[in-house]
Amino acid sequence: MHPKHRQLRDHREAQLVAAAQGDLRLITLPSVTVRTLVVILTTLFVFGVRANAQNLVPNSSFEDTVQCPVSVSELANSQGWFSPNLGTPDYMNACNGGIVGVPVNGWGVQVADSGNAYAGFGVLVRNDVREYLCIQLTDTLQAQEQYCISFYVSLAENSYAACNSIGAMFLSDTATIQTVGPYFISSMVNDSIMLDSTGWHELTFLYNAVGDERFLLLGVLKPDSMLTTQWVDSDTVTYSLAYYYVDNVAVRKCDTGIPGPDYPELSMFPNPSNGEITFNGNFPSETVLRVYNMLGEVVLEPVHIPQGNNSVAITLDVAQGLYYYDLTCSNGEFASGKLIIQR
Repeated sequence: MHPKHRQLRDHREAQLVAAAQGDLRLITLPSVTVRTLVVILTTLFVFGVRANAQNLVPNSSFEDTVQCPVSVSELANSQGWFSPNLGTPDYMNACNGGIVGVPVNGWGVQVADSGNAYAGFGVLVRNDVREYLCIQLTDTLQAQEQYCISFYVSLAENSYAACNSIGAMFLSDTATIQTVGPYFISSMVNDSIMLDSTGWHELTFLYNAVGDERFLLLGVLKPDSMLTTQWVDSDTVTYSLAYYYVDNVAVRKCDTGIPGPDYPELSMFPNPSNGEITFNGNFPSETVLRVYNMLGEVVLEPVHIPQGNNSVAITLDVAQGLYYYDLTCSNGEFASGKLIIQR
């Protein structure tokens, strides 16, 4: 690592520790009531979940700038994005060409998932210190509607540590939270440690709306006592900074059901499941069922379903997480969706 980059990393950790001790200057944001919402993963017996609707996240890939970032701690220079607490997340853009540039910056080297910009936040996994990314949606979520949330993350190669529990939550309002502690807690988080520093990894979640959610918040949404961490630097004593890049954020209303009016009525349950899943339906012709992980790798040998009214049970011996399935009939009809495995 370049000495200048190590100095930046260590300075950010010292800055966050100072903030936790109350030494960081206050950041002024609109003062309104905070109301956090608990995520509800879908339990509907529906066949397929897709998100083709309009993205409710403005400036979803951080391309729109107020002005080109000059240094660290300038998330607000990405149009619409802000920090809801005393943390100081960063905005990286190719227009900088320096410490907050793309692809090279003070935290490492990473091309944007798309375009020329992305954001970054830090976490001290041994001091309960958090930075978050927050933005107001273009429209309030509608009650009892299901929404698909997705965004891409990459571990910065100059991190000392990596962790799990990166996720999303919705707020009805935002305020200046006068802390850098783990104020925001959500169950809508990933379970695996995000270790990849070479590419981008998509995180996806399902959410049943209450009806007054107007803001989206991203970050590590569990306290240190509930995190799983892994050290990626030899110095495991002095520092504990995990730093993640974020790009391509989306919140869309999920479409549920079979695509096309002529496809037979089918059901798939339970979802989420522990790996035991049943498909019921009147299949118009011989149908092949396939299941894939998020990398597109087949995790279940193709299952051939005969024509007619049938019930097919499958067992997925896989880690918990999000998976995809598709059903292809010999007459050309097709359906696909998502499966959530919980252990």
